Amino acid sequence: MVTGYIFLFILVILVPKLLFSNHPLISKSILIFLSTLALILCLHFAVVWILGIVVSVMEEDCFGFEALGKAGRIVKGKRFDGFVLNLWWNLIMLILYEVGLKLNKCKKNHGEEIGVRGNIEYSEIPTTPLVHEDIP
Repeated sequence: MVTGYIFLFILVILVPKLLFSNHPLISKSILIFLSTLALILCLHFAVVWILGIVVSVMEEDCFGFEALGKAGRIVKGKRFDGFVLNLWWNLIMLILYEVGLKLNKCKKNHGEEIGVRGNIEYSEIPTTPLVHEDIP
């Protein structure tokens, strides 16, 4: 619970204050440090938050803070493992994103067309029931 307040304090109070401070070197270095700390805390909390979503979907009468509490009890003892897994996954996605940006920039510089290959079509999804409601 205390780490949640620290995360909120960093994100809501310190980061905007440092963005508008007058000393550029100190404010930028502290801002980078606090942003990294906030990102690490967010990834740490995401382990329980994501499992809380799964719990709220799977359990019929479990939602909100109750689902988060149950997710916290399930993850207890394995939270660091989930955090490391989440960190690696986000680093891999960041690397793939950067590679995609560089690839698109290279294609643009060489005059190649940037776009989606193939044909994309949108269709409406039917909302009528597929099975008659009288059938048990």
